[in-house]
Amino acid sequence: MFQYLINKSRYFYMKYLKMLILTAIVFTFISCGEDCQPVELAGPMESTIKIGVILSETGKYNIGANKAAFELALEEIEASITATGSNVNIEYQIADDQSNPDTCLAIMEKMHEEDSIKIFFGFSSSEILGSVIDYINTNNLFALSISSTSNAYAIEDNVFRFIPSDKVLANVYTQTFKLNNINHVIPLVNDMNIACTSLATELLSDLDEAGIQHSGGIHYNPYNPNYSAVIDLLRQDLVENVLPTNTDTTIAVFMSSTKEYIEIIEEVDESLLKTVKWYGSDGTYIKELFESEKAVAFADDVNFLVPILANQPETKDLYIDVNQKISEKAGFASEPYGAITYDAAKLLLNVAILCKNADIDVLKEQFVIMSNRTCGATGISELDEFGDRKFGTFDFNTPEKVNDEWQWTNIYKVTNR
Repeated sequence: MFQYLINKSRYFYMKYLKMLILTAIVFTFISCGEDCQPVELAGPMESTIKIGVILSETGKYNIGANKAAFELALEEIEASITATGSNVNIEYQIADDQSNPDTCLAIMEKMHEEDSIKIFFGFSSSEILGSVIDYINTNNLFALSISSTSNAYAIEDNVFRFIPSDKVLANVYTQTFKLNNINHVIPLVNDMNIACTSLATELLSDLDEAGIQHSGGIHYNPYNPNYSAVIDLLRQDLVENVLPTNTDTTIAVFMSSTKEYIEIIEEVDESLLKTVKWYGSDGTYIKELFESEKAVAFADDVNFLVPILANQPETKDLYIDVNQKISEKAGFASEPYGAITYDAAKLLLNVAILCKNADIDVLKEQFVIMSNRTCGATGISELDEFGDRKFGTFDFNTPEKVNDEWQWTNIYKVTNR
């Protein structure tokens, strides 16, 4: 593996050969098939690594135990450092952006300008990432996002994303529609959220390529809501445009939405809309659904399905173990977001130790190399040409009542590998 690193980055090797000779070696190894190989990570003696962690711990994007997941990864890395006798020191700051883009930018500016932090982690949505992406690239910083998917940010820059882009997710939906014999899709789209509009755009394009019919979409503004009108438009589209010419069609409603979808489905009060299939974007995978008796009853009636990035089959045991540890640390269930954050944090911390305080171009180069050779709780983390996770295995979940309590239950998996 050391030879592999040299071959892939001769510049890094020549510049830091003396440093590497004096390093302590931190080993990360997960055996999960031919795609996942042992990874040797080198950390320089007597070095300090600074990392800024910006998470949405409150507000609408607070959807998982991300802080606990990061801290668990950090504890394991620090234990490895101690075991090797290395003097690497990791300094980090964790801040809550309150799900507010302006707050996120202000936090990043302070961390960078006052504390000289150049490596950042977090960014719990595409909206949040969008507020800082120009600052990151202008100031030549490094950033790893744990949740952004918008294809608008699938570009070559200083930002890496640890979950697949909307282009990948759109293809996963299309595979699922084929699996369930869906041949007409009606999108309901939150027009004020970049993640929702990006996913809807990619999905319509993918449906066209697959030969699946679709409506142009019913768009709404959650800041000026009239959800009864949204349901009226949906009913009208079905009655006037879809059913008359497609009597044998299996129809699906696709909600590219966030939390407001609960209020939308509360407006459904007739049997016609219960005869079609209903699917949600990953933004609809929230426990708040269970707080609305009417909404969860509807979701249960129609077997509402939502995909969430999960583990690849070969990492099932590790995935369960990691989520259990995160849940114990957080005090509540972390699945599935905790394991994603844990994997991302552990990878970034290891690469930061390897690179010490090398320039950002070296860090980016080594991050790509190590990502493509690392396997964690959620599987192999190979990146595409834009620095986004290339592959993903998604659990499709539906609400289910277990022991008088509602929960999300996995029905099947779909992968783009």
